[in-house]
Amino acid sequence: MNTAVIITAEPGHVPPRGYIQTALKECPTCYGIAIQDKEGEAPVLDTSASSKQIDIDDLMKILEGTKDQRTLVYLGKMTQDFNPEDDVQPFIFQQATQGDGDPEDILAVFIEGDFPNYSKPGDGHTDEYWLWEKFIFPMLLEKFEASDDLEDFYRRIRSSTFEQAVMNTVSHRAAAVFVPLVGDIIAFGRNELGGKFDWGATSNRFGWGDQTVLDKAASTAVAAVKKGGSRLSRLMGSTAAPTPAPEAPKENPPGVHNTADVNKSKPDRTNPFEKWPGTSAATHTMYTVPVGLQGNARNRWIRLFLGLSPDAELPKGKDHKDFMIPVANDLVGFAQEQVTTNDAVKQLSDRVKRFQAPGSVSEQMKEAAGVSGVKNPQRPAEQPADSPRSAADFLPESPADEAKATTELVTEWATNPKRPPMLDIQRIEAKWPLFSVSKGIKFEDMAHWSIANIKQMAKKYPNEMARAFSEMRLKVFELGGFKEEPAVKPADKQVEVPSPQPGPAQTTKKSRLARLTGNAA
Repeated sequence: MNTAVIITAEPGHVPPRGYIQTALKECPTCYGIAIQDKEGEAPVLDTSASSKQIDIDDLMKILEGTKDQRTLVYLGKMTQDFNPEDDVQPFIFQQATQGDGDPEDILAVFIEGDFPNYSKPGDGHTDEYWLWEKFIFPMLLEKFEASDDLEDFYRRIRSSTFEQAVMNTVSHRAAAVFVPLVGDIIAFGRNELGGKFDWGATSNRFGWGDQTVLDKAASTAVAAVKKGGSRLSRLMGSTAAPTPAPEAPKENPPGVHNTADVNKSKPDRTNPFEKWPGTSAATHTMYTVPVGLQGNARNRWIRLFLGLSPDAELPKGKDHKDFMIPVANDLVGFAQEQVTTNDAVKQLSDRVKRFQAPGSVSEQMKEAAGVSGVKNPQRPAEQPADSPRSAADFLPESPADEAKATTELVTEWATNPKRPPMLDIQRIEAKWPLFSVSKGIKFEDMAHWSIANIKQMAKKYPNEMARAFSEMRLKVFELGGFKEEPAVKPADKQVEVPSPQPGPAQTTKKSRLARLTGNAA
């Protein structure tokens, strides 16, 4: 099984040699590096990659030599389906320059994780290569061609829609880092194996740094107690043995954490809902709090799905990476959304409040869990209490095979060089009778269709659904939401499509990385 890690060293810092040595031991096959450098006053995206193992001393020398800039390092252990010329990261997106100049690297891409829809065992390439080749690169190309300039291009990559599109390809975990020519790096993922440190970040700690300073202090304190009693007992001259710390319960199932001491006599530790009275497998689903939530977003997410007010006490153990809470079945669709930032959770909360049924977490459960200040979100007045709407009515989900097939289909359409120009489509469809007019409704009425309504019409009357989509698209044309492709692309907007074997572009100059690695950049 292939293993990889992406290491980010922040400006002015060098990752500890101990960690680098650990990472090299786990990922010795290949390496890649990217830094935002300068050539005179001009910015340069400097990259280097090799399918050979790099020595610890050589890599530390490189990190020391580039510590004035943010440095990205990719290390891999490739044991199957690996092409040493094509698959070594970073993958490079280039822009053609005017005249006969070499194409300019404008984006370096590092990705590693679980991408089952892009796994092709026996095809000789990594899953990450196929993800880049079949999905990420075509999407970047489309965004580049629609952009006004590089700044606009990078803005589109920083959007939440781009992040969500990439994360929709992820199964269990993944990390993605996009290094632009200028500006801050773009990094996101869903990754419990990674870690952040004073010197930077890594997508896989490999167990390094698991024991925190507090853990070490606690271990030292326990050792001192065992050797000579507590500090207080020594000061008081007591000979009494210190009271041992209570042992953690040994029968808790994985992922279940104590949030209340319920049913002390005979707790059912095989039932995760036992700690949350008022819930059951029939009404709720246990969900692990997403590990990718940043800062206060984690607390906000927990409050949202427990129905807690901002000043309510949060359950114990909430910061554990495997902490789970019961989510009402009608909110499962919302809980499955991949959110990371505080703003994203706020937006999710607004939508949950509009469609949430009352009693998602009972008062009995909240009291037993030891939380207070609970605020019960109420069903909107326009939604009758006797006809609750399922979250699935608004949040469609596709099976993995359907999602994969759809992605391949729309990617094929998006990259088809013979696809009709948007102007031709507009001219043809403008002659058709408008769907809303022919049906005797207002155009605005379609804005009230739920996903369930749309799916029903698409299934029963696909031709009519196509006409409705056409009217929506014509309205976007009318409002200027689509930019027509120029017949001839300006010289400064051309894009050099990376070769089928993405990798760092070759130049004749010796860049800083080339000098440090001893290779041609």
